[in-house]
Amino acid sequence: MDLLYPAAMAHQETVALPEGTRYQDVSAAMELIYLDFPELFQVAENYTTHYYSHAPEIATGVTLTYRLTKQDADNLRRSALQQAGRLAARAAGSTADKLLMIHDSLCDVITYEDTGTLSHTIAGALLNGYAVCDGYANAFTLTARLCGIPCTTINGTGYSANSVGPHAWNAASVDGVFSYYDLTWDDADAEGRIMHWYVGLSLEQMQRDHTAASPDMDYRPSDDRHEYHRLHGITDLSRLQDAAWAFAQSGTPVEIRLTDREQYLAFPDTFSALLDDYNRAHLQAQFTGSYSILRSDEQLCCYVGR
Repeated sequence: MDLLYPAAMAHQETVALPEGTRYQDVSAAMELIYLDFPELFQVAENYTTHYYSHAPEIATGVTLTYRLTKQDADNLRRSALQQAGRLAARAAGSTADKLLMIHDSLCDVITYEDTGTLSHTIAGALLNGYAVCDGYANAFTLTARLCGIPCTTINGTGYSANSVGPHAWNAASVDGVFSYYDLTWDDADAEGRIMHWYVGLSLEQMQRDHTAASPDMDYRPSDDRHEYHRLHGITDLSRLQDAAWAFAQSGTPVEIRLTDREQYLAFPDTFSALLDDYNRAHLQAQFTGSYSILRSDEQLCCYVGR
């Protein structure tokens, strides 16, 4: 990395490696370039490792390729860092609070759309406002680091009710444990909502519908002490009546994570019954509006909004 990072930043094409460099170490270093250094978004994924024909396990050099000219990459990097810095400057409170604010800010300014190469990068996410999963994840990594929070991008496979495919998300170090985030799946653009189903999850929770490409990306120790619903939402039915009545009165969204699947499946009926209770108790000010319920079958989360 001591050689590859400055070479990539300088747009150098061929990098000579120290004698005895192992081929597998080059592969690991390039993987870090793609996952751990979002500011090097100009580096294309097709690179060539050179080696001795009589000792293919020893690498002699690397040839890098680039998506952009150096001038274009430098200009975009400068602007993206400035935008991420502005977002980071607005984040306040505890480490978990800062990560939540970064999560919500990025979901607010980014729309999920594949517009080409840049949508996979911090430039597409932070400057153009359009990104796919790795663009979201790289923007989160960069902004968190500007707040002084250790954070990394993870690639692997995501599983949802409708699809299975390549995906990217994040792990951040919060008060000595790793918490997991997925901005892409929390950014419900079609519904005009920002979910918090993937904020501060434990590794065990994240693995319900995410599998990292390598076990080395399963960062530990991890627990759910910073999980969003534990800190800001609801994690059982005991507080649901108060939340349902507040929703009826002021439209405050209801966000809940359950542990019992039967309670989760029954949630729409449970919530409807609580609104009926509210209306019987408030005959002069009944709730008559419409509402929608968004749900995650894997995470057992529900979001109620008007």
